[in-house]
Amino acid sequence: MKFISIEKHKHIKAWRKHFKFSQEKLAEMLGTAQPNITRWESGAMAIDDKTFKKIAAALGIDPLKLLVSPQDAPTIDFLSKMNSIIQKMDDETKMQWLSLGEKLTNKK
Repeated sequence: MKFISIEKHKHIKAWRKHFKFSQEKLAEMLGTAQPNITRWESGAMAIDDKTFKKIAAALGIDPLKLLVSPQDAPTIDFLSKMNSIIQKMDDETKMQWLSLGEKLTNKK
């Protein structure tokens, strides 16, 4: 099985700038030093799960959104909504829904 490598640092800077926070402001919100923000954003310092969630909370976003760029965030909302719908379906309904989706996307 192949595992996906997630680069947690990749979009932190884009989200920070999206909310117009300086590195100093984000550091203050997290109770850390500004050089840590620089290191996290560049990938020079690893971000553990607890810190990653803390960064997302400081930015006021779901941690899943922090894994994508701000312009791709609506995709996360869409996938979350789809997942909540799928979780309510039995296996037969899931297969019907999948079949319908395939038919709709293969239309020319």
